Amino acid sequence: MAVLAVVMTPAFDAFTNAGALNKASADISNTLEYARAYAVGNSTYVYVGFQEVDGLTPGNSSGVGRVVVAVIASGDGMRPYTSLSGVPDITTDTVAVTKIQAFNNIHLAAAATLQNGAMSTRPAADVDLSGDVSTTTFQWPLPGPAQNTFTKVIEFDSQGVARVQTGNAYRSSISGYIEIPLVTAHGNQVAATTSQIGNQAAIQVDGITGAVHIYRP
Repeated sequence: MAVLAVVMTPAFDAFTNAGALNKASADISNTLEYARAYAVGNSTYVYVGFQEVDGLTPGNSSGVGRVVVAVIASGDGMRPYTSLSGVPDITTDTVAVTKIQAFNNIHLAAAATLQNGAMSTRPAADVDLSGDVSTTTFQWPLPGPAQNTFTKVIEFDSQGVARVQTGNAYRSSISGYIEIPLVTAHGNQVAATTSQIGNQAAIQVDGITGAVHIYRP
């Protein structure tokens, strides 16, 4: 039994990690689709924010291993940013669209670290959300002391167009594809090399149509 346990543990861990990645990919994809539908249906702006924190100490503002996602919307249909210089204030006229979500044992990896194979069939992305920090940011919860600060933010407008603001001037141009690269983690540890990353996924948002697609090896 002891020998069997030693042999089965790696396989069980791989199975568990794959399940966590499948759920995270599906849930994030559904959240993005819902955010776009909300923006179009309510003729407003919706913001989907991503933050990664320490997988073992979720209260930490930085770290790896736990990806947190939140969605807010403009309450009056106008862009809630008065300025894109510095940190904009969007606590006024914004409402929470969904409950905050947290995905354990998941890491926002750089797109370049994803393996080839089936992953190579995905379109080249204009924005790699793991590395591109947005100028438009928001904190959660909206009222009260901030527990999370979202600096990786996708904006959906009333036409369903998706953008990531990365400059101090409003970016009216549309990104071809926005990519959210995900790999599995263990607590707050991530594989050191690409060859060691067994479970991975790339979620892409079409900037023009807002359509979401999940790519797996």
